[in-house]
Order: sequence, then C-alpha cells, then structure tokens
Amino acid sequence: MQALSIIGLFGLVILGSLLVAPRRATIEGFFSGTGADGRAPGLWVLVLSQVTTWIFARSLMNSAILGYFYGIWGTLAYAAYYGSFLTGGYIVGRLRAGGAGSVQDWLGVRFGATGKACYNLVIGLRLLSEVFANLLVVGLIFAAALPEMGVARDVSILIVAVLGLAYSAWGGLSAALRTDVLQMVVFLVVFAAAFVALVVSPGFHLGAVLTA
Repeated sequence: MQALSIIGLFGLVILGSLLVAPRRATIEGFFSGTGADGRAPGLWVLVLSQVTTWIFARSLMNSAILGYFYGIWGTLAYAAYYGSFLTGGYIVGRLRAGGAGSVQDWLGVRFGATGKACYNLVIGLRLLSEVFANLLVVGLIFAAALPEMGVARDVSILIVAVLGLAYSAWGGLSAALRTDVLQMVVFLVVFAAAFVALVVSPGFHLGAVLTA
C-alpha cells in the first residue's frame, strides 16, 4: 500500500509538471523565464524555485541521514549550510550594483574569455554531478519501495531523466520555474500533513526530540 501511494503521488507530480510546463516558449521565455506576455517571473516564483532547486532530493536525504545518526543536531548542522542563501544574495546584490547582469558578465570584464570559460566549466561539472546525484536518490527510493522489482531503480532513474529533459526542452527556464513552483507547493502540503501527524501521534515527545 505504501509503495502504491508513493508511485501514485509521484505519477501525479509528473503529470502536473507536464501540464504546467509551456509547450512552446519564446526565446526570452526559454532562456530568461519570462511569461507569454513578456513579463519577468515574480519574486515568489523565484523564491519557490530556488528553494526547490536547493533542497530537494539529495539534500533531504542527507538531512535525514545526519538526523538518524546524530539526532537533531545533525539535521540542524546540515540546515546551517543554507545560510549560503544570505551570502549568495549579498554577492548577487553587489554584482547588480556594479552593473553586471550575471556572474559570467562580471568575470568577463575582469578576466576575459578565459575567466568565463573556467567558470562555465566548473558550473557545468557541478550541475552534472547534481543531476546524477538526484537521479540516484530517486533510484534508491524506488528500490526501497519496490524491493520485489529488481529493475525499479534503473527504470525510475530513466523515466525521471527523460521526463525532466522533455519538459525542459519544451519550455526551457520558463518550464523549470513553473514546475519548481508546483513541486514546492506539493512538498509544503505533504510536509505540513506529515508534521501535524507526527506532533499529534501518541509517541511524540518534544523533550526526546531536543535531546536526541
């Protein structure tokens, strides 16, 4: 029953992601995330997208693993990593104040094409690592949920990879922003329900959590 619930919820999220992703996007929408009317994405769209991009999949599993081995302090220690939101915001603010439209622009002015190429190489490798790491998390979850199916891990990885590529190719950044918002809303609903169920359960004890 639990496995069927996971698969059902996963399928609904995939279907919803495909429905909200634009089938066609303008050049500005594909690369800059603007809507069909040419307007830039709003603040909360960007906030939800950034949070989704940073915390989903591997980050959630890392936090759970550290919490399992080291209690609440392990989870809080990992959460402290997201203080980089603040430093990132400060850096972006300084770049914009200096007239730079992106990190690449800033590096290009100071270090030329070599600086931009080195940065793009590092970011490309980092993003590639993130993609494969998150796909591995998907595979681990489905392998645990469907232990009787030996191919569950590999098939789930392939399906998620193909679907992610499909809606990104359809709408570019515009599609990514929309699906990020949808997935974050689903996460918040599920998290709120799970948190309430945890707190009201008979075995919950706040003191035990704080001293774990």
